[in-house]
Amino acid sequence: MAKFQPRAPRRILEELVARGAKAAVTGKDRPVVTLQLTTGREVTGRAVAIADEAGLAMIALHVGGPVSAPTVTHVRIDQVVAVTHDVATDKPPMADETPPGKLQLTRELAQKVAPVVANKVDKPITVVPNEPLGDDERRAVMAAIPLLATVLGNIAGDAIGADALRKLSEIRTGAATRGDVRLQGDILVIEVPRAADDAWDERTLKAAIEKSL
Repeated sequence: MAKFQPRAPRRILEELVARGAKAAVTGKDRPVVTLQLTTGREVTGRAVAIADEAGLAMIALHVGGPVSAPTVTHVRIDQVVAVTHDVATDKPPMADETPPGKLQLTRELAQKVAPVVANKVDKPITVVPNEPLGDDERRAVMAAIPLLATVLGNIAGDAIGADALRKLSEIRTGAATRGDVRLQGDILVIEVPRAADDAWDERTLKAAIEKSL
């Protein structure tokens, strides 16, 4: 906690809006923020946008309703006396757990991901860790195994996707700062984001894989 320093409301809110925009692109929820106003009232919602309007700094909060038809509250930032929010973390998924070993991760990929692909493309395709991997990378890959199985299974279930996967000899899985998917000859390399806060959803991973095949 020693690294946290008091900051002006606008600076905090600008960062939360930027973080929310990034989250929305990947299909995740924007961060929740609670604003305490000079009147004593509290307003809680998801930080959507911040702008200067008619000489006033304003923030828009999504306070209710679905994303398709939201209820939005506009708040004057000069009326904010306190900001409460969660703190983004660069920790990998399962950061507080013992990292899986190389053998354990290899076994999980072979048992839970490889068969899903092989059964649909009628060809054995090995799925292995993209070694060398550190503890944080192995944690991230282990946490992503259910997602990898779902997405690769969906791609393999499509005729075009199955044809593309049949050309592969191997799928290597690792982790990188922002994630990456690339084709190296007949090997597909999938690197999921290392930090839990940047984790891909099904749509993002599927798009990245299909773009590389």
